[in-house]
Amino acid sequence: SITAVNVTGTANDGIYARSYGAGALDITATGAVTGRIGIIAQNYVSGALDISVVDVVGTNSDGINARNFGTDLTITATGDVTGNFVGIYARNYGAGALGITAADVTGGAVGIYARNFGAGALSISAVNVSGGAGYRGIDAYNSSSSTGALSISATGDVAGGDDGIFARNYGTGALSITAVNATGTANDGIYAYNRFSGTDLGITATGDVTGGDDGIDARNYGTGTLSITAVNVTGTANDGIYARNSNYGTDLTITATGDVSGGYDGIYARNFGTGALSITAVD
Repeated sequence: SITAVNVTGTANDGIYARSYGAGALDITATGAVTGRIGIIAQNYVSGALDISVVDVVGTNSDGINARNFGTDLTITATGDVTGNFVGIYARNYGAGALGITAADVTGGAVGIYARNFGAGALSISAVNVSGGAGYRGIDAYNSSSSTGALSISATGDVAGGDDGIFARNYGTGALSITAVNATGTANDGIYAYNRFSGTDLGITATGDVTGGDDGIDARNYGTGTLSITAVNVTGTANDGIYARNSNYGTDLTITATGDVSGGYDGIYARNFGTGALSITAVD
């Protein structure tokens, strides 16, 4: 385990840790960590990889770069995480889950980039996340190896030069996204894809969702419901809300309590599932 307060790597990384042992790799920093990569951590054995930090800066690459081949991969950041390339980069190949909890994350390219090839769930909980031009604020992928859900909760602003939130679930669980404000400058504010191996797809947005293409683009090929609850949604070039439920699914439900507008359609909904199609819109 590594416990530190303030750490600076002037010519290279702030903290660089590799574990080939049988136990866990734990990194705790209660102050600021700065380096070419702020923190790089790689766990190649059976234990968990746990990173708990406050402020992290990657001056030339990622703020946090974590790869796990053990059990669970957990990242907790209570302050500001900034990467010249990716704010938080996490890949899990282990037997467990991938969990990220963060406050403010900024990437020159992607804000949070998460790939779960483990058997457990992928969960991301953040406040404000920002990605650069041509990239995404949150980019999350749950592979077919996972028997858990993919869940994203963003309580502040998520923005990307391409998509704000981009989520794909290939696992056997549900895909759920809860957000306040999400902006995708060139593409979608929120893009969500649930593969046929998954179950439900649910999106709740309590603020403003804006996309240069679609505001919300939701495609459910899973065996459950597709539900979207939103307030204000704008799709500049295409649809405000695009929703497609395949023949594997059941109900498709859309509730919009504010303003929904699209350069093409305001709301485009297609339900090929076995359940009902319901749209409730106020303005």
